[in-house]
Amino acid sequence: MANLREKVARLLAPDLMNEGQVKALVKQEVAAARQAMPISLDYDPKNEGYRRISGQGQENARRDLSPLSQDLMLELAYYLYDSSGLVKRFVRDTKNFVLGEGITYEVDNDDKEEAKGVLDDFWNDSINALDLRLEKKIEFLGLLGEQCWPVAVNQHTGKVWLSYVDPVNIDRVSTLRDFPEIAGQIRLKGTAGRTGKKIQVIREETNPMMAEHGRLVGDCFYFTVNNPPNGPRGRSDLIHLFDFINGFEEGLFDELDRIKLIKSFVWDVSLEGATDEEIKEFLRNNKTP
Repeated sequence: MANLREKVARLLAPDLMNEGQVKALVKQEVAAARQAMPISLDYDPKNEGYRRISGQGQENARRDLSPLSQDLMLELAYYLYDSSGLVKRFVRDTKNFVLGEGITYEVDNDDKEEAKGVLDDFWNDSINALDLRLEKKIEFLGLLGEQCWPVAVNQHTGKVWLSYVDPVNIDRVSTLRDFPEIAGQIRLKGTAGRTGKKIQVIREETNPMMAEHGRLVGDCFYFTVNNPPNGPRGRSDLIHLFDFINGFEEGLFDELDRIKLIKSFVWDVSLEGATDEEIKEFLRNNKTP
């Protein structure tokens, strides 16, 4: 009877996995989850669930901003980018310094240019369009401090497409155990009370038991700037200048309001019995307030 049900199920759903495939998939997911656990945690096979409240040494310390401070930094960066010409000039100058006159690439030992053809297809694809989009990605890497680019792979052609995740939608970045400088997994924020999706950061598979050993595996590229070695979340280039820039521009606008107010008045002065020289002398010594 069980075999009959399985045959009917496979007829309705050809991609249905059997028990052995499910166990293998679960085993891989558990291994990936253990590898991507935060460095402040440890695998607990006995479910004891206890660890020191004061931490277990410097190796477990994290130097990220608090989630509230991280979100505030991102919102301030977006706000000042939209409202401040000074901020826009800062981030674009940094981008121009990084990219210079543009980016070119070449492939060694590629006499037939087959590898370069693959790169050209990736670079010029209508979805990737890196000639148009790379500058913006670099610009916002400096502004926001981090970039997450999920990848989608065409199962038939192998073509790779890059997407984008706003850093505001990142809930937590977990590092590899014992390697606090390497991001392993990104948890996205959920919506409508649902738990956010987890995506693995692309890196080389180091487990020799896996079929992908020595190849890149994962779901997204993740880049950061200005973060300490044991703080996986990135920080804006301008995080130390937000208050100064905001104060400078508020002061500038206050001065413009003052000038506008002064120019709203007409000053009428009568000089009785004054000669031309006395009038000129008065004008030299009494400027418009």
